[in-house]
Amino acid sequence: MIRLLIIIACAVGLNVNAQEKPFRIDGEVKGADVFKYVYAFDNEYKLIQRSEIKEGRFLLNGTYNPVHKFGEPAFSIVVLSNEDNSDAVVSDGSLSNRKHHNCRVMLEEKISLQYNTDTRSFLLDGGAPNKVQNKFVKVNTSYRNRRDSAYASLDKINTNDEAAKVAEAKRLFKEAVDQMIKLIGENSDSEASLINIMPVIINQLTSAAEVEETFNRLSDRLKSSEYGINIKRDVDDRIRMERTSGNPPYTVGMKFPDFELMDNQDKMIKSINSFSKYTLIDFWATWCGPCRQETPNLIVANSKFKEKGFKVITISIDENSAQKKWLEVIESDKMSTFINLFNGNDRSGLAKELKIVAIPTNFLVDSTGRIIAMNLRGSELQNKLKELMP
Repeated sequence: MIRLLIIIACAVGLNVNAQEKPFRIDGEVKGADVFKYVYAFDNEYKLIQRSEIKEGRFLLNGTYNPVHKFGEPAFSIVVLSNEDNSDAVVSDGSLSNRKHHNCRVMLEEKISLQYNTDTRSFLLDGGAPNKVQNKFVKVNTSYRNRRDSAYASLDKINTNDEAAKVAEAKRLFKEAVDQMIKLIGENSDSEASLINIMPVIINQLTSAAEVEETFNRLSDRLKSSEYGINIKRDVDDRIRMERTSGNPPYTVGMKFPDFELMDNQDKMIKSINSFSKYTLIDFWATWCGPCRQETPNLIVANSKFKEKGFKVITISIDENSAQKKWLEVIESDKMSTFINLFNGNDRSGLAKELKIVAIPTNFLVDSTGRIIAMNLRGSELQNKLKELMP
């Protein structure tokens, strides 16, 4: 969920002249499970460094650029894996916050990171930002483990009850978000609070009023920062979305409107000829962090279900001036297996007709264009496709 459709993009590109800073992560892996490699990815999910894990220990060190898109504080996603290929780590969804064996680390000069494979828990230490980040890491770990335990219990009762799993996961995630809200209030001047506020904003069970109140708890320094200003737009989007969601113009059971748009090969695509047995129509933009975080999940779902009749159509709502950037992101984010359409400045009027007030927004439609489901995220999409195409 990021920004309204009607927006003047104010994202500032990376300052290539910014002085890079050194970082060092000393790591240890304990427990029965064995991992061969450790990867560090930056804010944009680009590989910073890979290292081998030898006798349960590893070292990641190098430099990082402290200036990131939208002024986001610099962090790294550290992933433990047995894959000897960073592309495989990205494509299998290992960077997802729903997965185990990964941890978000605030980049700084010296960091200590331990992982216990038996409890699937991280212990993070370093300067002030990582001492706070460790608290958020513990909340995420607890959520993941409680969710998996709930899944196991439900499997003993009814292995096919995917809807019950999704409902329980949402309930447990709401509890985790409530803990994050508390941590943000207690650490209102920490960059770690700023980078962990997005789950609060996108969680469907958290009210817009709670979202706004949580943002307002941040210090004036953080709220007035470049990233804080961008986050405020997300908060405003959420408020507007809640106001309009009570009576959506298009919802489950209705037919998706027809459209014609150019793809990244300069070919006109008509919706009437493009729907497969089931098609996910995903609205996004290159500047939308949560949109691009969902891309690996879409890649995995597309790979697993395309032979059964599943297809992904992405529709960019970037500004017209960002078309070159759109083409670059399609390549860098490995989106070539999708149908990628450009709807710059809502040239088709499709987003306006659908009253899309925030992104990512998606619609799952059948072969006739009838809407089957909306706003499926992460494992929710795969669970729905398993239900429809067992």
